[in-house]
Amino acid sequence: MYFHHRSKLENLRISHIIAAIALMIGIAFLVVTLDPYSYLRAHGYPRQLVSAFQAFLVLCAGVAFLIKIRALSISDFGFMKEKRKNTLLWGCIGGLLLGIVQFPYKIVAGDRSVPMDLYVDSQYHGLFWILLFLLFVTILIPILQELFYRFYLYWGIRNRFGRFWAYSASALLFSLGHEPFNSGRILLFLLSSLILTYLYEKTEYLGSSVIAHMVWNAIWYTAAYLLV
Repeated sequence: MYFHHRSKLENLRISHIIAAIALMIGIAFLVVTLDPYSYLRAHGYPRQLVSAFQAFLVLCAGVAFLIKIRALSISDFGFMKEKRKNTLLWGCIGGLLLGIVQFPYKIVAGDRSVPMDLYVDSQYHGLFWILLFLLFVTILIPILQELFYRFYLYWGIRNRFGRFWAYSASALLFSLGHEPFNSGRILLFLLSSLILTYLYEKTEYLGSSVIAHMVWNAIWYTAAYLLV
C-alpha cells in the first residue's frame, strides 16, 4: 500500500525506536523512584489522575524524541478539507467497532467491579478531578499512543523488517502497555491494535485511528461511570 507521506518516513530507523523506548523506560523509572504519588495523594489528588499523568509524561518523552527526527504536519492526520469527511467517518466506524469489542460487559452486568486505577470515585473527589482524568484517558493519552504505536513505531519497524512485523510488533507492544502477558484480556488488545493499524492503512491517515481510539475509550468510560 502506498502512503502519501511514506517518503518522509524513510529516514525513520529501528535504532530511533529503540532509543525512544529506552528514554520512555528511563522516564518511567525516574518517576517511580522519585515517588511523587505520596506527596500528591497527601494533597488530595486522585491516584488515578496521577497514574494517568505519569503515562502521559512517559509517552510525551518518547513522541517528542521521535518528532525531532520526523516532524508532524496536519497532512499526516488527514484533517485537510478534502480528506476530513473520510477520516472522521472511518474513525467513528472503527471506534464503534472497538467499543463493541472492548465494552465492559461484565462490569455493567455487575460480575466484576471497575478496576480502581481506572475509576475516580465521586464520593471522594469532585467533578473537576473526574473530568480532568477523563480528559487524559479519552483524548490526550490516545493521541500520544497512536502517534507512538501506529505512526513512529509502525514505520520504524516497517522500514527495516516489512509490513507483517510492523503490524505484529506494534500490536504486541500496545497490548503489553495495557495488560500483562498472562492476562486473558491481552487478546482483546491485540485485536484492537490490529483494527487501529488497519484503519490507519485503509485511510492512509493517522486521524482515523486517533478518532477511533478516542471513541473506544469514551464508550468504555461512559459505560463504567454511568451504567454501573
